[in-house]
Amino acid sequence: MLKILHTSDWHLGNQPSGYDRSVSEAYFLEQLKEIVEREQPDCMIVSGDIYNLSSPSAAVQKMYTNAMLEIHNTCPNMTIIVIAGNHDSPSKLEIDSNLWSCFNVFVTGSIEKRNDTVDFKRHIIEIKNKNRETVGYVAAIPYFYIRNYPNLFENLEEYIKSTVDLRLPIVLTCHLAVSGSEIRSNNPHVADMEFFPLEMLGEIYDYIALGHIHLPQTLKNSNAKARYSGSPLSISFNENYPHSVTVAEISGKNSLNTRTIDIKDNMPLITVPKESGSIEEVFQYAETHKDSLKNCFIRFNVKVKDFLPSNSKEKAIELCESIGAYFCTFNIERKSNDVQKNDKTVTVEEFKQMSVMDVARSYMRNQNINADDDLIRMLSYAINFNQDDN
Repeated sequence: MLKILHTSDWHLGNQPSGYDRSVSEAYFLEQLKEIVEREQPDCMIVSGDIYNLSSPSAAVQKMYTNAMLEIHNTCPNMTIIVIAGNHDSPSKLEIDSNLWSCFNVFVTGSIEKRNDTVDFKRHIIEIKNKNRETVGYVAAIPYFYIRNYPNLFENLEEYIKSTVDLRLPIVLTCHLAVSGSEIRSNNPHVADMEFFPLEMLGEIYDYIALGHIHLPQTLKNSNAKARYSGSPLSISFNENYPHSVTVAEISGKNSLNTRTIDIKDNMPLITVPKESGSIEEVFQYAETHKDSLKNCFIRFNVKVKDFLPSNSKEKAIELCESIGAYFCTFNIERKSNDVQKNDKTVTVEEFKQMSVMDVARSYMRNQNINADDDLIRMLSYAINFNQDDN
């Protein structure tokens, strides 16, 4: 049997409205260590987006390094596989890969070619159990642009068929968006994705460990084999659903069982209240429920006729400080039949919630520029272009 702990999209270093979130992140990593200690898996897969920024701070990198070493010490026989996501710097993630391999941690940041052929050997990791018996294989594919490697998965499957023991479980992990996936977020971390059809990934895998989409889900039409573990913490206020990690147990070919283990957040992102109201009603609600809002990052859900009062932000900060919470932003809902929101009348708080692509689309509409699919794809590529790695 091959037992896998699947997690992804940690986004370490995420700072809602500039607030440090290391307390929540450290709490998650401690929970992850406890899960590893309890489950004793053969393999832990981190399916990309370890960091929130391609150049994380020294403190964030140290937190990650210390946590990975503690997790390794908790289960020394476990193989740990880490792939780069679109938020990670491939070169920076791989810089210590030789050192990490001494701790049974295999890091894959980029796809490399030799003589114009992808070096698939470096992407296939053999998994051994505590008795040092081979119990399966993981094909690790980091984030990439399909136009650069249009036949990557097809060629990968052919390579696997010719090099591994096909009687053992074979797992694919990759960081990408699959067509038909459910997304419940409008933040820039998951916006403007390039979608891959599920059938493109291949058919020989007993489990497909996916990263990139933050909502935990098993994909339809995948025979329950393809799954997003989702982010362990909410990255934006719109991700107000349970977060978890996934345990996948493969007991022979075509025999898969998956279950989830919930992750708790000791300093969650909360929208207050769930139903919008006037700013006076919203502030009164927060005052009444202050005990449950302590140590939370707060977005106030406000309904307005046209614009917020000029001193709203100052009052929100003062209120949150008095109850031991952290004010982040307003979620503004305009009353129907009043001043209509358009691209030229956006408040500062609304602008803060817009992604780079939202701003680009707004500009193009105002300039009467035809934003066809090709232009949107080029803009998305430019937005996600990592100068350090290209």
